[in-house]
Amino acid sequence: MRNKQKDTKIVENERRKGADWVIKSIWATNLVAWLSFILAMVWFRLARPEKLPGYAKYKKIEDEYRLEWAEQWTEFLFWQLIICCAITLIAMFINLKRMKRKSDHFHYNLAVLLAVAVAAVLYVYTQILPRF
Repeated sequence: MRNKQKDTKIVENERRKGADWVIKSIWATNLVAWLSFILAMVWFRLARPEKLPGYAKYKKIEDEYRLEWAEQWTEFLFWQLIICCAITLIAMFINLKRMKRKSDHFHYNLAVLLAVAVAAVLYVYTQILPRF
């Protein structure tokens, strides 16, 4: 059970009147980071090899499908993931500098986004780019 007296003290001592420009910049960089990741997924869709259906093998039209990574789109993908990592790190840095009160919280979605983007960068750099 929560102590209502402690909760009211936190509310009484709260002098902030809503989101200031720092909080709004955290929200904006968070949104830009996720949009950057979504754009990277578009580049991934364009860069990856096409799936070869069984029907194409049956009709012997395998040559009409691209079976290797597209170099130009793969480079776009790699640099977009780097940009996504940079924006996410900036947002995390602003968030960590801002957290001073008990009521402030860390945006864990940024940590997840950074982990996924770094893993994708490492995969593209070690597995896909050496083929070119």
